[in-house]
Amino acid sequence: MKSTRVLKPNIPGGPARRSARGGRLRRAVAWLTSTMLYALALGLALGGLVHIVTVFAIPLVGSSDAVSRLSRELAPDVPSAQTGEIGAGGFVPPWPDPAFVTTYCRFDLTRGPQRISARAGDGFAGLSLHGQGGGVLYAVTDEIAQDGELVLLVLTPEQAADDPGEAGAEVRFVAPVNRGIATTTGLAVYRVLAPLPSLREKARETAASLRCEEAAP
Repeated sequence: MKSTRVLKPNIPGGPARRSARGGRLRRAVAWLTSTMLYALALGLALGGLVHIVTVFAIPLVGSSDAVSRLSRELAPDVPSAQTGEIGAGGFVPPWPDPAFVTTYCRFDLTRGPQRISARAGDGFAGLSLHGQGGGVLYAVTDEIAQDGELVLLVLTPEQAADDPGEAGAEVRFVAPVNRGIATTTGLAVYRVLAPLPSLREKARETAASLRCEEAAP
């Protein structure tokens, strides 16, 4: 009696092909996983490197901002009433506004409360206070001028507590405290509009009236 052998047809997509397909899928998943881990490790390494470079660069950057550079142009051992003009042989901003004459003086609250004053012109003028790093602490325009003069009294919180002053006597500004450290030094910047070239010299005279002085007791 002859035995009967059943032949299994070779159907496309059978076990062999499914096994090959599963192997390719596993290799793809393994490659993708290793790539993601490599990218993550590279990102962490670059992040750490940027952090280290930033920490060491902060002192250099902090001493190269506009306030620091302009302060260095004023002699440190001379009373703070010195006034400089931006762009007049010293620091020139990247995009200076030709319609304004800008002067500056340094205030130092370690000497005591500071009175910052300037003569108001015929046109627009703005007075602003800048702390270390160049941020604007406070700003006013010539609308606060009384008898043709802008006057700001700048104090630390301790100085303001010791001298409450008289209401309405003058504009007072209490320097902010950042991370427990009070702002004690900075620049007062006075910008006077000169809409026409013929008015620039008059605007320069007005801008040169800026003064940072110790407030009289």
